Amino acid sequence: MNALPAALAASAALALAPRLDAPQAPPAGGPRVRLGIDVLLASRAELVAGKRLGLITNPSGVDASLVPTADRLARDPRVKLVQLFAPEHGIRGAVKAGDDVADGVDPVTGLPVESLYGSTKRPSPAALKKIDVLLFDIQDIGSRTYTYASTMAEALIAAAEAKKPMIVLDRPNPLGGELVEGPIREEQWKSFISWGPIPIVHGMTVGELARFYNAELKLSGLASGKKTTTDLTYGIGGQYDFNRNLGLRLEWNRYSGVKAPDVAGRSSSDTDIDVLSVGALWRF
Repeated sequence: MNALPAALAASAALALAPRLDAPQAPPAGGPRVRLGIDVLLASRAELVAGKRLGLITNPSGVDASLVPTADRLARDPRVKLVQLFAPEHGIRGAVKAGDDVADGVDPVTGLPVESLYGSTKRPSPAALKKIDVLLFDIQDIGSRTYTYASTMAEALIAAAEAKKPMIVLDRPNPLGGELVEGPIREEQWKSFISWGPIPIVHGMTVGELARFYNAELKLSGLASGKKTTTDLTYGIGGQYDFNRNLGLRLEWNRYSGVKAPDVAGRSSSDTDIDVLSVGALWRF
């Protein structure tokens, strides 16, 4: 084969091969994950119809057609979106990682934006007074180090204190929801990148994480159609120090009575979750 036919054959093969970076349509008739925002407006609109809404979101909060949740709610005549709340990076993702986000006005919807990543991490009582329901729609990554899950937890507390219902619009865990790894965060190490008493890889969707925090913190602000209880019933751990700098730690914890809906909305049965973690300790 000379150079020209070989080049043409290579070009044809590349043209016929599917692009791995392009969105792929789901198989015809196959299962399809429905995002929380789509479920809310298509099947559960009674939760928000006629209500003044506040929304915590960022560029990852989109519907199945990639329309931002803020834009879709702003155009929906059944609801009145009146307040936006900005997590790290801001509503439109224009702020650098770690930089404070300022209060302002959203350039697309024209709505006021209150920062949740600056001097305060919770929606203010003044902003919550203007709304009837608080919504949260941000994609999580399945790790406790993500600040968006911390923002959600702080918002749960603020909503409960203000006696406002909060709806978490759920999204899939990108790690699959079957992987649980790392030690449980101890109280003295609590921070905004390690907010909850959960493993580093927690195996929950953001909605399941909200249910867990709601049960653990005994909050009443989470709007939920099903009662969920999750209790850490017992655990055991040990630590061995090889020297003053290096140590080995082993922990086992059991969570009992865990219940969460699957992607079709059906309730699963109660189950126990065992979390085993092994870690090396290095002291500087």
